[in-house]
Amino acid sequence: RQVGYNPVLFAREFAVLGVNPPPPQYGLSVAPWASGGAWLAATFFLHISVLTWWARIYTRARANKLGTHLAWGFAAALSLYFVIYLIRPILMGSWAEAPGHGLKVHLDWVNNVSVRYGNFYYNPFHMISIFFLFGSTLLLCMHGATILAAAKYGVDRELEEIELEHSGTHRAQLFWRWTMGFNANALTIHWWAYWFAALCAITGALGLLLSGPVIKDWYAWAISAHIVYR
Repeated sequence: RQVGYNPVLFAREFAVLGVNPPPPQYGLSVAPWASGGAWLAATFFLHISVLTWWARIYTRARANKLGTHLAWGFAAALSLYFVIYLIRPILMGSWAEAPGHGLKVHLDWVNNVSVRYGNFYYNPFHMISIFFLFGSTLLLCMHGATILAAAKYGVDRELEEIELEHSGTHRAQLFWRWTMGFNANALTIHWWAYWFAALCAITGALGLLLSGPVIKDWYAWAISAHIVYR
């Protein structure tokens, strides 16, 4: 409706289009379709889709006698998603606390949350989340680069190398220790990457959950915690 169902305008204006949640006066009630009801419907079905997809990942892993690590990794991402779209808005008493669906509206929401709660960069869980974000990026990049560097020695055949390490893996492990400063083998590097990525979402969820229901001003909190000195 925002572009009159014009496909050309839809493509051109895609980045700024959005489906917004109900205004604050509706609280947690069901709003009319044009005043946030569309967002409620879209978000409800989004909740159903991600939960059923998680269930599929879990049940497929069990059916194939695999570990359920992928399901729990996805659950870590869902922890942040549900804090953003469900848990925190309920605690705050308004669907308006959730972001809209769309590129610009989501970026606006991120900026507004930081401004409203006294600069989100003073949120310690945000700091930790960014640490895990950059850390997982570094780990995955270095892991990929190490495997590519030693691929001619067969190190890319990771399932075989986990069971019985050959010279390629030994070379990669030596290279890793010399350049990264700690030991990691073909199995443990995946545990490092798994937990760094999962904790990025989990700590981000904790930081956002505290913003509003518990902490009203992160800058003031940082002063009281002696992180910032005036």
